[in-house]
Amino acid sequence: MFSVVKMKLPSAILCLATAGLAACAASAPAWVNPDLPQGRASADLAACRRLADRDMGHDLFQQPDERSSDPMKLVDRSRSQQRFESLVGDCMEDKGYHPAK
Repeated sequence: MFSVVKMKLPSAILCLATAGLAACAASAPAWVNPDLPQGRASADLAACRRLADRDMGHDLFQQPDERSSDPMKLVDRSRSQQRFESLVGDCMEDKGYHPAK
């Protein structure tokens, strides 16, 4: 039984990571700065996400399980996500970007 759990755990982690990345990509607005090369936006966005992650500390990682039905946990999770996106947006705007239309 241990070997079955051991084999399923990496697959589960991979699936969750992939789903998380897909959700981030789908929800992230495209950022534009006409004064900078296009390729730089992804590097700046990654840097802003790292800064937001650092600023939020452990709060981001205390999100409830997706299957949670506790309304307060869902509200907390939503607020954490909004705060994270706000920090990223502020950082990108400080770098001269604006959301693409």
